[in-house]
Amino acid sequence: MDEGITQECVDCFERYQSKFDDQYFTVSELEPDQVSITKVYNNNEAKVKWIAFKYEKLVKSNPSIDVNGQEYSTEEVSQGSYLVFWVSEEGGILEGLHTIYWSGWLSLKGPFDGVLLSAVSLDTNSGLFPLAVCICGKETQDSWEWFLSSLKVYLNYLEGRNLTFISDRQNGVIAALEIHFPFAQRRYYARHIYADFKFTYKGDHYKKLFWRAARSSNIFDFKACMEEIALINPAAKNWLLDIHPQHWSRYSYDPVIRCDHITNNMTEAFNSMLSTHRVASYLDLLEFIRIIVMRKFNDIKEECSSWSSVLPPRVHIKILKHSKESRTLTMIATRNMVYELIGACGVYAVKLREYNCACGSWQVSGIPCCHAMATINH
Repeated sequence: MDEGITQECVDCFERYQSKFDDQYFTVSELEPDQVSITKVYNNNEAKVKWIAFKYEKLVKSNPSIDVNGQEYSTEEVSQGSYLVFWVSEEGGILEGLHTIYWSGWLSLKGPFDGVLLSAVSLDTNSGLFPLAVCICGKETQDSWEWFLSSLKVYLNYLEGRNLTFISDRQNGVIAALEIHFPFAQRRYYARHIYADFKFTYKGDHYKKLFWRAARSSNIFDFKACMEEIALINPAAKNWLLDIHPQHWSRYSYDPVIRCDHITNNMTEAFNSMLSTHRVASYLDLLEFIRIIVMRKFNDIKEECSSWSSVLPPRVHIKILKHSKESRTLTMIATRNMVYELIGACGVYAVKLREYNCACGSWQVSGIPCCHAMATINH
């Protein structure tokens, strides 16, 4: 290469990266005798900054882009470029949304780095409903804050709205929630709490009592489990109570939410769908998510059209199961639609007009328990 041409190339490409029809030219050194100019064609392994660049002008000119039910937005923040893929549906589930599960993060490995943050919820049939995903440089409080602030706008969140977030207490997510959703309820996955608990307190007796306590729908059953744990080791009971029961035990859940989930099965289902694409390029990963979400919504629509009952199938199955279990109960009726149910598991009072059962299950899940079904059938 002629020396004059070399110097001209250096002058053109010094501290510069140009793009022309998806073809990139870069310079790695600034000294003429060391200059190295590389031409890369159709790079599929796009970085987040390149993705944001592709959409930046379009989003700035139109902050809310709606394409066949999917909304896209980009934003430049101090940690780098982020891209959020919003999954939206007119009205419907967003208006009745009460519970959000964090899928947490998936580490994006390969010739690029970054993590995928995601949030999912449940539909009326207790099925998976993806809400949003976000690609960012790393999982930090700042990245969670940006993700949550965007989600807050998307949900049109009002401070008085009943909303619960369930997470495994990832890095920065709790502090970010306190900033952007200070009045929302927060729950933790019981499985992750038990994983920390069993590190110190090992044995099947601890395991059985912990899960009994987590699944307890009333304070009496919960306290009984705690006392059994204390008989084995008082320190174990104190360890669990250091985490307020409202974060991991059903009896202390807000009854307005009507959700009794204590595990992260929904998030694991979402992560498993993405597992084969964790090492793909960002563009391929987002395209894959778009396709599976589009198919998921279509499957839900077709499934709903075939329902034989006004109730969602999974709810209907639970009610039939509880109705069958209610046949073994002995019922004593009192005034004002108050009943007492006697069974093998104990004696529980049901106040039918208040949609209340002393076992607690009806209030927490929103689905009538076997005691309630006995009174309804009566």
